Amino acid sequence: MLVGSDGIVLVTGYEPCAEVLKSAKWGVIDADWSDARLQGWRTHRSRVAFLGTALGLNGADHQRHRRCMIPALSRRAIERRRAALAEITYRELHRFRAGLLDADFACAIADRLPVFAVCEVLGLDLGDADMLQQWAVDIASCHEISPSPSVLRKADEATSVLHDYLHGAEAAPRGLLAKLRRQENNHPDDIAFLITVILLTAGWETTSFLLPNLVYLLHRYPDQDALLRHDRALIPRAVEETLRFESPTLLDTRVALDDTFIGGHPFRRGQLAYILHAMANRDPAIFDEPDRFEVRRDETDHLAFGYGAHLCIGAQLARMEAQVFLEALFDLFPQGLQVTDVEYRPGLAFRGFSRFKVAGAG
Repeated sequence: MLVGSDGIVLVTGYEPCAEVLKSAKWGVIDADWSDARLQGWRTHRSRVAFLGTALGLNGADHQRHRRCMIPALSRRAIERRRAALAEITYRELHRFRAGLLDADFACAIADRLPVFAVCEVLGLDLGDADMLQQWAVDIASCHEISPSPSVLRKADEATSVLHDYLHGAEAAPRGLLAKLRRQENNHPDDIAFLITVILLTAGWETTSFLLPNLVYLLHRYPDQDALLRHDRALIPRAVEETLRFESPTLLDTRVALDDTFIGGHPFRRGQLAYILHAMANRDPAIFDEPDRFEVRRDETDHLAFGYGAHLCIGAQLARMEAQVFLEALFDLFPQGLQVTDVEYRPGLAFRGFSRFKVAGAG
């Protein structure tokens, strides 16, 4: 754990990070905390929406939101959608190979496939996926640490447009959105909109970073690529190892809900701690040779999806998307993809590519 002279605390080791994430004495930044410390935050519709989702709720309100999503995001429910998501993935990779999509893998595949998956879960028209993806990018950008006024303005505009879109959009009868609409009288807030916000933004963000990371690491470590192509039963482990080795979420924020301690360091109620997922996932006390990428690794208890009450509720969906993607990648690109030009997105909280050019797609 690192304590700066300005009072900023960075929690770095696996055990202390897990302790904070699972402790009932810690929670996420919520509306009450923001009202007391962030002047003017309610003037931004994107932030109001974000703190109205499960990502900005603690206690009973947080559990209520999670309960609404669990039936659609359980392991069994996700498995029922595997065939539909595989069909979409193969179709889009076929189009990418044929040169029918943007030549940038990040734009053509990684940014789009997660939104198709969320549309499947919600029951939204797949034809609207590209439009929804742009809104997801704009809204998710306000989750970064200290977003600029221009970023917040775009996020606010996208939030308003998404809200209007949802109130006019038809939803498939068996999708989560239709179910939430049927139950909306049981909820005091606009639950369908708020759950759409969290699934679109968090669901897009993690997986859109994970897919290029898979390609990049298999390109960088050809011995691991060969192992995986020879034994596809290792695919689930490879996905977990990628999440550990190149965590899409670099850090997260937690608030002390009561006076407490971490590793002997005192925290006052309301004080912030920054949880460094990426460093926890390279902790040599937990992971043998943590700086080695190994698809046969047995230790899979990483913190890429968090831990405790706020464990990512879409984790099973992200895992399945990545597994299906690797199967399709190996089938359609038997020689692999050569990474030729990359650029990382700016930001402190998340790690992903803004540009990801590959060869071998033609």
